[in-house]
Amino acid sequence: MCSRWWFLRRSCGDEAPKLRALPQDAVILAFGDSHTHGTVARPSESYPERLAARISRVGVNAGTPGEVTAAGLRRLPGVLEQSAPVLVLLCHGGNDILRKLSQGQAVENLCAMIRIRRASRHTWRTEVWFDT
Repeated sequence: MCSRWWFLRRSCGDEAPKLRALPQDAVILAFGDSHTHGTVARPSESYPERLAARISRVGVNAGTPGEVTAAGLRRLPGVLEQSAPVLVLLCHGGNDILRKLSQGQAVENLCAMIRIRRASRHTWRTEVWFDT
């Protein structure tokens, strides 16, 4: 996992972020697949809702079960525009692996999502996390 994390960070041109505290009115967007959606959890128990409650910020759960990175890439711009997040948690790629899709294409899609986020007019902070 560490080697993939390093590879994605380098592939996307990301340097180690300098972290600042989130504003009190920050909107946090959790964007991803069934892990984000909370498919096996009650809606109030998904990780985006639990995180938002724990840190007293607004959370938007934009998880779509079964979604692959190509579909997420198409969906992200509209979700960013609608939610205007300060922080985006990107949790994607598992379905690409399960369906034996190209890991190289998945990484390209994830990097494209990160570039879209960085270009968003709502950008305040961009952090890169990769989960396999």
